[in-house]
Amino acid sequence: MTTAYVCGSLVEGFGNSQSDLDVFVLTEGPSRQREDKGTSANFTGEEYRIDIDYADEVRVDTECWDFAQVRDIAHRMNSCSVGDWTAPAHLEAQWFQLAHGIRIGWAVREESVFEELRSSFDWGHVSHLLYCRYMLSYTGSSEDTVGAIGAGDAGTAMLNSRQALGFATDALLAAAGSTNIKPKWRFAKLRQLGMTEERERYFAAETSGRGTDEDVLLASKDRLRLAADFTLAAATLVGRL
Repeated sequence: MTTAYVCGSLVEGFGNSQSDLDVFVLTEGPSRQREDKGTSANFTGEEYRIDIDYADEVRVDTECWDFAQVRDIAHRMNSCSVGDWTAPAHLEAQWFQLAHGIRIGWAVREESVFEELRSSFDWGHVSHLLYCRYMLSYTGSSEDTVGAIGAGDAGTAMLNSRQALGFATDALLAAAGSTNIKPKWRFAKLRQLGMTEERERYFAAETSGRGTDEDVLLASKDRLRLAADFTLAAATLVGRL
């Protein structure tokens, strides 16, 4: 079976005039090597191939995957346990990115094949896997922040508290059903999910703490409090996935 689809920030509604277009082609067996060089570049991995071109000054990234491998990725993700937070951490981040593209993608060839592939993913479970991954990262970053605050290390506390809050926000988004793993779209994802209050609180926390070391440490504590609020909210939501 073969199919092709487009996805990315433009399809999801997050992009801008500088965004590229992501095209995925799923074929039976390894993709053929392209002969043309021109303005294109290509990269070949164990599971996929990427071609980069420019059309009318728009960057077009085309990834070619073996259809059977994508089905296998869906099976591995669906069967991964959420009972142990360390299990989802062993899954490849690129698999989540691939899965999300399939979830939001628009078929441009063999739509029925594409829809069958999309339905093979358990999207609630995929979100739950992401929640586990983010909570694991949040735990480590929050512990590091507490240590830095105790030591009076303002700079380290600032960096780690931002990481902890970021992971807590990601956990909240995943618990709400998001499967987009890119942190650069956190504010856009909060807006898309109607989390206006959370978006405002997150923005305020990220932009606070300028001034003395004491100000920075206080802001770091505030970020940890907000992160804890977000993880509590996430724990409530994740049970509905």
